[in-house]
Amino acid sequence: MESDIGYIKRDLCMTKNIFVINKLLEEGININCLCICGCTAIHFHAIEGNIDIVKFLLEKGADPKIMNVYGNYNAIAGAYYHKQYEIYNILKNA
Repeated sequence: MESDIGYIKRDLCMTKNIFVINKLLEEGININCLCICGCTAIHFHAIEGNIDIVKFLLEKGADPKIMNVYGNYNAIAGAYYHKQYEIYNILKNA
């Protein structure tokens, strides 16, 4: 799995601006890359409850089954653990 030691991919995870996310994807950032925070963008947004971004990332090919850098959870489990049940249901059915 590709990982990031910089900050561009962190922005993919942490911005709540779909336009910025789309721009980063258009410029070739791997939607399933692990960023500096140790997770993928869909991990982060699932945990934070950003449902519109989660749906957008799924449409763009994000994989909710990828484990974080520590191998202890994926976006589906993260959403459930953080009580983001609507996102959990979307991800488990994706």
